[in-house]
Amino acid sequence: MRTLQFLIIFLPILAGYKAYSIDSTVIPRRVLILPLENVTHSKEHDWMRQSLADNLKTQLIKSKKFAVLDALTATEIFPDIRMDNLSHAEAVKLAKRLNCEIVTQGRFIVQGGRFRLEMEAADANTGNALGAEKADGKLDGSMFTTIDTVVETLTADMVAKAPPLPTSEVHRETEVENKLNARETIAPALPATKHPVAEKSPAQESLSPPARKPYNLNAYLSFGIPISKISDHVGVNFGARATIWRNILFRWLNPMVVADAFYSRGQDVNGMFFYFAGAGITYSIATFHKLNVMPFAAFGVSGGRLYYQEGFNFIIGALDTGFSAEYALTEKWRLAASISYRHVFDKYVAGSFLQTYWGVGYAF
Repeated sequence: MRTLQFLIIFLPILAGYKAYSIDSTVIPRRVLILPLENVTHSKEHDWMRQSLADNLKTQLIKSKKFAVLDALTATEIFPDIRMDNLSHAEAVKLAKRLNCEIVTQGRFIVQGGRFRLEMEAADANTGNALGAEKADGKLDGSMFTTIDTVVETLTADMVAKAPPLPTSEVHRETEVENKLNARETIAPALPATKHPVAEKSPAQESLSPPARKPYNLNAYLSFGIPISKISDHVGVNFGARATIWRNILFRWLNPMVVADAFYSRGQDVNGMFFYFAGAGITYSIATFHKLNVMPFAAFGVSGGRLYYQEGFNFIIGALDTGFSAEYALTEKWRLAASISYRHVFDKYVAGSFLQTYWGVGYAF
């Protein structure tokens, strides 16, 4: 009877001791959190690079499953390392150098009043992905919900796929480990605020798009072909085009002004000079890394001179629709391309043209 009482009283204690002994033989994986890449290079949103990384840092610490090494601490200890715009292979290599078993990367794209956030985590020993999340949202108060969803989901994936490691499987450079441990800030406690970095500067106090939105000027060289009945008279078109658009009406809608001119020659005519000036709208429908795709539609007037027989001038209404694409080279400069369908409303011989454009863009 006493034996049974002993077992009832002490077995839970012994079990707890055994479990503690097992837990003491494993250590949490260390996560290197890299700053996110500002794909569109917009200075007014550059503060988000570190703020988003800090949101992930907070969530990982709250999970109590990881040790964390942020970019600021890493660069203070090792001033020679580069943390920005690393490839996947470079990030994995850096994480291993800093005695981290996991590395996280990400990027965000801002277009008008919307943004896209992408974040991923990888095993630094194998390079395999542990999780990847992506979400689109508005640059207003609801962006916090979007950010939290991405961060919490990625953390849950990391917890599920990257449990603590047995000490026998952890191989860390002693010299690096001594420097990290000396700082005692590998997994610091953060302030209670949900998004602490968002109050660093006046630019960060508001998450709405800045009051001043830049104009976007694109200049193109073009060539195209006439279609419909007018193609019987003129041949390939060559010309130039300029567009200006700006986000000022709604968060997603951009007014646009278009002006272009081109010249054609054909079998039946000595040539035709066309110009077009109009206004319309454009808006972003997709962003791929640094590429922004936008449909557009503009209505205006088309005029010029047809060099046929004695020649005659004309000014008539026209509609110009199509798609444009911009690839960001820097914060200000980008490569631009466009394709449009132009319809000129002539009651005798309706003129329709399919025109392509290549050029450069500049935000000011």
